[in-house]
Amino acid sequence: MKNQFFAASSAMERPILKATPIPAYTDKIALHQLVDQLLNGLQPLAMKRGNIILNGIPKELMVLGEENLLAYVLWNLSVSAIGSTKNECIHIGVVVKADRTIICLTGVGAYAYHMISSEYRKLQDAAERLGGNICLEQDGIKGDSISFCLANSQCAA
Repeated sequence: MKNQFFAASSAMERPILKATPIPAYTDKIALHQLVDQLLNGLQPLAMKRGNIILNGIPKELMVLGEENLLAYVLWNLSVSAIGSTKNECIHIGVVVKADRTIICLTGVGAYAYHMISSEYRKLQDAAERLGGNICLEQDGIKGDSISFCLANSQCAA
């Protein structure tokens, strides 16, 4: 497994750094609905590139955060995923752990990190303001993926 910008461990194995205090967000965001809205706007780009995008996030999942900031990060990661592939199926899923919520885009192209690189510092800053981070992973067996980890941001529906 070869990662870009980060250490060799996957997002699930990395400890969450608590150097920067995480803002206490009280806004509940329906993650599935937010991703659906973003993907509706990206449908023309996906069709132009022959890609299919699947939203595999449970409808009842709610996260805490600033909706516009979360939308900014997810929009840019999705554009990079779509722009780096042709004729592929991109799956957006989520893994919820006790201390983090990880949003994963799998089936992205090998050059997704090139697409993100021009905006990377802004995206990472936005992710950190939400209490998380971004990870780009290249794996010949599992496929390439982009992960966006939110620390302590999940809540009950």
